[in-house]
Amino acid sequence: MAANETARDASVEAIRQALQEDIDLNEADADAAIAAEQSRAQTEEGLIRDEFAAADAAILVLHNALQAQHDADHITMQTLFQAADQAIQAELDASQASMGLEDDGSYVAKQDAHYIAAASSMKGADELLDAALKVEELARIAADSAEETRALAAEAVLQGNIDDEETRALAAEAGLAADIVAEASARSAADSAEQAARIAADDVLTAAVAQEVSDRQAAITAEENARIAADAVLQNNINTETARINAILEGASVDSDSFAEVMSILTSIDAENDSNFASYVASNDAALASEIATARAAEAANAAAISAEETRALGIEAGLRSDLDTLEGEFDAYVVSNDAALALEAQTARAAEVANATAIAAVASDLSDYETSNDAALAQEAATRLAEDTALQSNIDAEEAARLAADGVLQSNLDAEAATRLAADTALQSNIDAEEAARIAADDVLAADLAQEIIDRGAAVSAEEAARLAHEALVLADLTALMGRHVTEKFVPQSNGAFVIGADAFAGPMVSVDVYMNGMLMELGNDYSLSMTPEGTVDQISFAEAFTSDVVIVKGMLKVALQS
Repeated sequence: MAANETARDASVEAIRQALQEDIDLNEADADAAIAAEQSRAQTEEGLIRDEFAAADAAILVLHNALQAQHDADHITMQTLFQAADQAIQAELDASQASMGLEDDGSYVAKQDAHYIAAASSMKGADELLDAALKVEELARIAADSAEETRALAAEAVLQGNIDDEETRALAAEAGLAADIVAEASARSAADSAEQAARIAADDVLTAAVAQEVSDRQAAITAEENARIAADAVLQNNINTETARINAILEGASVDSDSFAEVMSILTSIDAENDSNFASYVASNDAALASEIATARAAEAANAAAISAEETRALGIEAGLRSDLDTLEGEFDAYVVSNDAALALEAQTARAAEVANATAIAAVASDLSDYETSNDAALAQEAATRLAEDTALQSNIDAEEAARLAADGVLQSNLDAEAATRLAADTALQSNIDAEEAARIAADDVLAADLAQEIIDRGAAVSAEEAARLAHEALVLADLTALMGRHVTEKFVPQSNGAFVIGADAFAGPMVSVDVYMNGMLMELGNDYSLSMTPEGTVDQISFAEAFTSDVVIVKGMLKVALQS
């Protein structure tokens, strides 16, 4: 009894130790899982901190890029301002150069000029040109007056000559009119006699032509009837020959294109015959028309034309008959050669059929032998496979029985192990759930902090972008104002005398002006006076004397208040 208790205690102790080892192993697994989860959470926290650091670096890069863009835009605007000033200066230089002024605006006289070599300003040059034009105008008026006097005297002489010529021409025309009347009377009488003779000749000719037409029509009708009869006979012969050839062709599978070509040639010859006949009729009608046109030589020419036409028609018909005879000979030769070809083709086809039948019989014999040997091989293969499948199925059944017994023992052990592991897994899952809840709470706090940081960073970037866009808008407005500060105004004095242009006459305050009168640049101090306001803008432009016919052009630049 004591021995049994000792053995039982030992067994219980062994089971307890095994359970303790399993519990220790489960605790170690749980500790490892918890440590892995802690490591994962720390790693994720480090990644989040790295993301924040990367976001800070990206924001810093964006800020630096925006600042660099702002600096580049500022430099670009300065460049544009300088380019605009240079363009304005270039325009002023070009204007002065086109007017012949020096760089400082002074006028240099053209020493080799015809009229303005003595001028000291553009206004003086215009005055010299105006005086020279006036002298030329007076000289031209005097020359025109002298020319008019000479022309009037010459025209009086010419008119006297014209009157004398008119009197002579009237007398000559009266005599010519009388001669024309006499000639017209004589011509009328001659025309009447000629017309009567022509009418009589035409009547005779008309009767002769009508008779000739009747004779020609009868001959044409007779010829047409003869041709129709001959064509009917020829067509009957062709139809008979065609039927015979079709019967031959239907009995043999040969190409009938050559025969079709022969028929096409025959048809074309018939068409050519008809065409020649039509040409004959057309030329005959043309000969009749020619006889009517040449009335006096009609009979002799008509006889000659009929003889020539008959000779030509007979020649054409003889040629057509020769061609037809040639074609008939060729057709007969074709029929003979075609019959020989058909006989040869039939002989060849019969020989091919005999060879084909022999080959088919040989193939059928080979196929029968193959089927016999193949059936025997298939029967042997089926018997061998059946024996092998029976042995294989027996082995499979024995293996299946052994596997079922082993699976029963294994399933029992697995059930016991599953119960033990389930208890340990439940405790481990409880610990993991608690750790997960704590980590989720910490992650929520971290996510909220990250979202707020992103919002704050986005607001800062938006504010920076808005400030940059506002500055760019101001720069663009300044550039637009600078590009549009060039103005040109036109003024016309309403009365002769002193003329003043006030600052309110311009679109805005002017900082510089160039004044032109009648297209000429005026000199400050000599031609006009200019007063400025304390702010450096134009107050008024004054002329000591101006006229209502003058046109004053003022070009200048408006004062622009920059906003950037």
